[in-house]
Amino acid sequence: MDERLELRHGRSDLELGTTSYGWAGFDVVRVHARERLSEPYEIDVTLMRKAELGPANLDELLDTPATLRVLSESRWRSVHGILSEVEEIDRTREAILYRVRLVPPLWRSKHRVRCRTFVDNTLEEIITTVLENRATVKGYAQQGLRRRAGNAQQAPASPSFDEFDAPNGGYRIAVTDPARTRDRALRGYVVQYNETDFDFLSRLLEEEGLTYYFEHEERQVVMTITDRPGFVPLFEGSHVIPFRGVAQGGGSRSKEAIQQLRRARRLRSASVTVADWDERRPQQPLEAVARARGAWASQLEQLAFPGRDEGNKSTPDQHPASVRLQRLDAERSMVDGRSTVRLLEPGSRFTMKDATGLREDEELIVVSVETFATQMLPDGFRLEDEPFGFSAGSQEIGGYENRLELLPAEIVFRPAMKTARPNVDGVHAAVVTADEAQGETPEIHCNEEGYVRLRFPWDQRREAGEPSSTWVRTSQGWAGAGFGMMYIPRVGQEVLVAYYQGDVERPVIVGRVYNAIQPIPYELPERKTVSTIKSHSSPGGDGFNEFRFEDKKGKEEIFLHAERNLNEVVKASHSESVGGDQSYGIGGNQTRRVGGNREVHVTGVHVMSHQSLLSNARDTHDFSSPQTRFDQEALFQVHSPHKTFKGLITTFDEAGMFKVTAGSATLTMGAGYIMMDNGAGSKIELVGGKILVSGDGSIEQTTKGVHSITGTAAVDIRSDGQVKEHGSEIRMND
Repeated sequence: MDERLELRHGRSDLELGTTSYGWAGFDVVRVHARERLSEPYEIDVTLMRKAELGPANLDELLDTPATLRVLSESRWRSVHGILSEVEEIDRTREAILYRVRLVPPLWRSKHRVRCRTFVDNTLEEIITTVLENRATVKGYAQQGLRRRAGNAQQAPASPSFDEFDAPNGGYRIAVTDPARTRDRALRGYVVQYNETDFDFLSRLLEEEGLTYYFEHEERQVVMTITDRPGFVPLFEGSHVIPFRGVAQGGGSRSKEAIQQLRRARRLRSASVTVADWDERRPQQPLEAVARARGAWASQLEQLAFPGRDEGNKSTPDQHPASVRLQRLDAERSMVDGRSTVRLLEPGSRFTMKDATGLREDEELIVVSVETFATQMLPDGFRLEDEPFGFSAGSQEIGGYENRLELLPAEIVFRPAMKTARPNVDGVHAAVVTADEAQGETPEIHCNEEGYVRLRFPWDQRREAGEPSSTWVRTSQGWAGAGFGMMYIPRVGQEVLVAYYQGDVERPVIVGRVYNAIQPIPYELPERKTVSTIKSHSSPGGDGFNEFRFEDKKGKEEIFLHAERNLNEVVKASHSESVGGDQSYGIGGNQTRRVGGNREVHVTGVHVMSHQSLLSNARDTHDFSSPQTRFDQEALFQVHSPHKTFKGLITTFDEAGMFKVTAGSATLTMGAGYIMMDNGAGSKIELVGGKILVSGDGSIEQTTKGVHSITGTAAVDIRSDGQVKEHGSEIRMND
């Protein structure tokens, strides 16, 4: 015959109800429960089912709602959840033994692994997205937890066992100051990378110093997220728990009491410095220090870098430093205990009262409870062979004991930072985007610092019109204060991304690569000796600028292409040396300004072809070349006070007319014709075989030697006035 605890109020002390089998499907044999702040509880329940009822369907039980009820001296305590594990242990002709594990609905988040980004969202929005099982912040909830407003309501002290009402899961956020959880700047870019929803949520809460625990209403288990656990009393009317040591009757199973309390102090760091690096404030140290009181604080220092609080513009890293110090203070002051109290729940506060007066009354917060309870010993099963309980008393019928971790109520509990951040090795591929840009997608999309946005192939988040990532820095070949290199990756280009200290939330572009959509600029392997820097006109242009090197033996070349303008600025000397030929082709005008002298030395022929040549030099043009030629129809104008042409032989070779003008005087030469006109009435003309000399005044011929006038036909001297001849001797017809 099965041995079991005597029924009270017609019910067993431990009852389990399920959706498929209600309250009558199983008898509770024993319970092992593990409950702790900031952890989902795990309650292993050993069950017995009468063979006459038939075996239970394990698939029907798995992942279905269930409720465990525990009867205390004053009321029932309900623990709602789902069954995460179901196993059949053994069978006899009379009964079948099962073991199930009861966990909160949050447990499902342990089995959802995602890769996604959150851009410009608050911590509260991210928490909501994860708990409600949304794909995106604005997406639909998919069988996740339901958000609750206000405080949770306690389950009835005497609930009904007539029908099983399947409980559901909810959550609420109860922080004393929601400013940080609602600040978009603090966590502008958050990444969940190959993490379960549970791990992702856990590390966010741990970093922020937020705690969660579970409250059980009549038909709902509520996950409460808070920065100050212990504000809620244990149970209405049951918040005072007596302390009874073994000497005071604390060993009795019939009396619920704290049986043992062990206080200790543990050595921990007493000073915390949190530091960060922010590229937008590189010269401003981002650092905060939190110290405990005491002369020994400076001897036990702890540095945390990075603090990941650079988004806080006013007091960066002050909150992380305070949270870390409070966490160390809680670890230093934790109290261990042992009890038979059945109503203890992590996150609740109670007053411990010692009737003997050996201890002062004290308010304590429940941090963790581990419980072993035995209700019956079914025949035919050797459960005693399995490790169970803190002592042999836990395996006896009616055995109920637990081990506790408590904290004085004046000390703030902060969860341990035990959830590792994803660490990324190597580099990732990504594509430059402009998802949030309005209208037509721009070809280049960056902020005032040259940062761009990226789309990672692993990112499951797709939200039209929303940024695909934070603004991401681009590594350049050289970066200084207003100088260096600048290449802005363009929309659609593939880039290589590394991460600061392996932190997936701190990406930086370290390279660019070609792909099938963004091919290389030259055909390979045919042009494998080409190296180039080639750009592309934007927006919508087909032009380009290029600086290209051809290294093929015998065809080496440096090629420079300017799609529009090419400007050179040389503040000192500029020299060119050309070993072969050099040519210039100018489609428009050319202007050269020389502040000093200009020399052109031509060893061979210097040929200049112009429609007109205009020289505005104020000084001297020196053409020292053996030959200087001006071909074609050209106008050679020299606007200068003095013009000098020097040489042993100065030759002007013109096929047509040559004319020199100086003031009003002119010299005109052509084929068979030369004319000199002084512009004052005197003129000499050589026309064919004639020589014509004319003047408005007199004509005088003076010579020191012989002056001979010879004509083969005749010499005709005419004058309307006198003709005078003077000489020492005048001969006529000698």
